[in-house]
Amino acid sequence: MIRASILLEEKQNQQVLTFLRNLKEGKVCVHPTDTIPGLTCDPWNESSIESLEQNKKRSEKKAFVGLISSFEKALRFWQPLPKFWIKLLPYVWPRPVTFIWKAGTNVPTCFVSQNGELALRYPRLQPEAYWFHRVMDQVDYPLPSTSINYQKGTPIVSGEELSDFCKMHSIYLPDLLPPPPPAHSLPSSLIRIIDEKNYEWLRKGAISPDEFSLLYNSLKLSHL
Repeated sequence: MIRASILLEEKQNQQVLTFLRNLKEGKVCVHPTDTIPGLTCDPWNESSIESLEQNKKRSEKKAFVGLISSFEKALRFWQPLPKFWIKLLPYVWPRPVTFIWKAGTNVPTCFVSQNGELALRYPRLQPEAYWFHRVMDQVDYPLPSTSINYQKGTPIVSGEELSDFCKMHSIYLPDLLPPPPPAHSLPSSLIRIIDEKNYEWLRKGAISPDEFSLLYNSLKLSHL
């Protein structure tokens, strides 16, 4: 049992190093999340971003969601967050929900929307995918994330189709990926922060409005 644990740790250590090397070399990479796997690359490498967009056959520029390894890291890339949200987000994350707020000045342009906002997500990874948390922790920028598909196509999540897609586009496919989610699984939720205590749903997904409202209202009442 101990030997198996040591071997798994060694595999995860090697996976972290291999993934980071592929990022540094400018490759597009498949990454795990708490919903479906996605594509990422070095956001400071313009040719890598171009490759990622070409892989998906995107016809127009679109800001990427950024993946991060902690709430504290999010604070480094957003403009100062309203105090209420500073209290709330640690209760919500890590979960399959993306929050949008004003972008700071230290993030790559591929993350920043036309109205100057930045979408960040802190995923709750399965144990077999926790190595990717270490990858996110070792880079000093968010990692872009987008579904594995052609523009407006159905996301590819596993199996031969995923392998073929990666081979066709010279995408790095990690060995240690968790099993694919059930077909009925929901995507991550998407919430825009408006001001001190207001927000809007842009996509209702894995975190339901009722579940989020319980956290939101309990904290709001405690601050009245």
